[in-house]
Amino acid sequence: MRKYIFLALLLTWTTPLFSAETVRVRTDIDLTVTGLTSGSIDLNADKPSGDGTAESAPAKVYLPVQNDGSANGGSASNLYFISPVTSVFNVSNTSHVAYLPLRISTPGGVDRYLWAAVKDTTASNAYKPIRMYGSGPLGQGLTNADITFPFSPADICTAVPSECTSLVSNSTSKTDKSFFVYFFLSSQSSYAAGSTVDVATAPLNNGIYYQTYLSNRVLRDSELRISITNLRNGDGRVVFDYSATATINLPKSVRVYLHDGAPGAQNSPLASYSGSVLTEVYPYAQSSELTVTNLTNGSSPRLSVFFLDKYNFATTLSGDVVGVPQKIEELLKKEGCFLLTAGFGEEHYVIEYFRQFRDNVLSKNVLGRMFISTYYELAPKYALAIYKSETIRALVRGAAYILYFLFNYISTILIISIVCSFLIYLIKKREKIEI
Repeated sequence: MRKYIFLALLLTWTTPLFSAETVRVRTDIDLTVTGLTSGSIDLNADKPSGDGTAESAPAKVYLPVQNDGSANGGSASNLYFISPVTSVFNVSNTSHVAYLPLRISTPGGVDRYLWAAVKDTTASNAYKPIRMYGSGPLGQGLTNADITFPFSPADICTAVPSECTSLVSNSTSKTDKSFFVYFFLSSQSSYAAGSTVDVATAPLNNGIYYQTYLSNRVLRDSELRISITNLRNGDGRVVFDYSATATINLPKSVRVYLHDGAPGAQNSPLASYSGSVLTEVYPYAQSSELTVTNLTNGSSPRLSVFFLDKYNFATTLSGDVVGVPQKIEELLKKEGCFLLTAGFGEEHYVIEYFRQFRDNVLSKNVLGRMFISTYYELAPKYALAIYKSETIRALVRGAAYILYFLFNYISTILIISIVCSFLIYLIKKREKIEI
């Protein structure tokens, strides 16, 4: 009997949990938002750090905005997108929408309507309803139903126009703006224009917060330039260093552009060139070493670098460099230092250092020439075997770096060792005196 009483009580306590009316962010998918302008594009979004039911832990979505002002290069904001994107959001056009993935639960026996409200920071941080989902109520008694809410940046700017003056299509300013948008269930099918709702109090405190970022900020060549230096060729790849004159806001990644031919003007937007963006995605850094793989040996790829932010805005391209990836056999013949070349798999400053050491030091004496002769007799037999084993290659690189360090800094190491020994001697001598 007690068991049945306990089960009845448990059912009574848990029934509200299963019938609760809530709006949540979907957690079973990567939060990638599809945005519709003149075509579909993938927009960047971040999942909430918590459950998204508080402003302190919102889901975040990044919406690029068209700017026709001269500060962004006329009507060419889309020139700063990677293909196949052809247009961006216009904050005056409500047909330009982003589809946000939501998960809905509704009570049984009553109608509920799904609404979006934007926070108006100019009016006591009140939330203003801006758009209802669909044309009528949601189904009754839904449990974790998945929907996509067609949300438009123009809805925001209609409700809070004073906060969008720098984002409208005739603005010449370059701006990043963020807005809190709250998605909630309501028994009301309409709200008066300009009205506000209390989203912190039941029954409207059942929703989810999104922080919606809007930007028309693209970086032109006068604000940021990327340069490439120290190009090295390898087997099916090239390696080079890049650096930029400035950093970017909300960075996403570093990408590489493959030109179809010799480009025209340097440091121009993507659409000014003929070519394609390579599929590899590299972590963002203002300057770093970058390895471009999957290149055809014997080809001469002409490459440039650009940065991409979370709005999918791209910087202007760097100046181009022409790589010459080569098969390892050809690279071994060219470099000559067989074991080191097999270990690094590419042209490298350490290999160049030991080549200079061979020519300027070893070749000047009998023992050195004997070593060189023996090396070139034996090393070619083992070079390919070394290249095919990543473990041995790592050991070769490690040994080469150690020798490079010792050869370059042996005098510094000796001085430090002598100083440390002298200090230890003084400390021990002082201890003996005190005793």
